[in-house]
Amino acid sequence: MNHIISFSNLHHGRERGRRNLCILALHSVREAPRLSLRRRVIETEISKSHLQRIFKQNRILPFKPKFRHTLEDGDEAKRLDFCLEMGNRVLNDVGIHKRILFSDESTFSINGVVSSQHC
Repeated sequence: MNHIISFSNLHHGRERGRRNLCILALHSVREAPRLSLRRRVIETEISKSHLQRIFKQNRILPFKPKFRHTLEDGDEAKRLDFCLEMGNRVLNDVGIHKRILFSDESTFSINGVVSSQHC
């Protein structure tokens, strides 16, 4: 990752401090590119607004990772068995939905791709 460090809007008296913040922020990105902005603020002790400004000046964009899983051989049969089993349980036990914990938000598509919102 090569980033150009931008110092275009620095005032003469504050240049050294801001340059150090910029270098620290960019080094942090290089060392841990998947670290959230909130976590980066805590670890670098640079304010959120400073980090956002440095990232904008250096064209560093935030991203949200998407974990996708594909169907493996034999997964179609397992998925069908699970659906049939859960269908039978729902028919035989009216209160089953109260005992199921849904802990994550995911989208399943017909081609087997799973996209999770909260990882």
